[in-house]
Amino acid sequence: MNAALVAKRYAKALMALAGQNGTVETVRTDMLSLQQALKEELAHTGNDGILDSCLTHLCPEVQRFVSVVAENGRACMLTAMIQAFLRQYNQERGITTAQLVTASPSPGLEQKLLALLHEKGYSQVDFSTKVDPSLT
Repeated sequence: MNAALVAKRYAKALMALAGQNGTVETVRTDMLSLQQALKEELAHTGNDGILDSCLTHLCPEVQRFVSVVAENGRACMLTAMIQAFLRQYNQERGITTAQLVTASPSPGLEQKLLALLHEKGYSQVDFSTKVDPSLT
């Protein structure tokens, strides 16, 4: 089955569960924490326990979600599932995602772009920046 479709289905199921339990915001926060822990774990060589430490602090819904994903042999899709969940969250709340990638820090440009997005009617923007020196 298509990995993106699988990720979307799992994310939809988690969103439905969180909605029923009234824990959507908590689940979102924990999914962001899990996403960060996965990035840090992958960036380190060896097992520093970053992911294990994160898992113990997650809400029950996310802990169970990760457990089900692992039990079903889909752990390799966890990152895609987290991204699918966050996309669905943003879509349901009318949040637009934008990322500015520059060769050097540009705080003035960030503010101008954010103001332009608001001016164009994007009232809720999840705006992030990234500096990539290789662009020079």
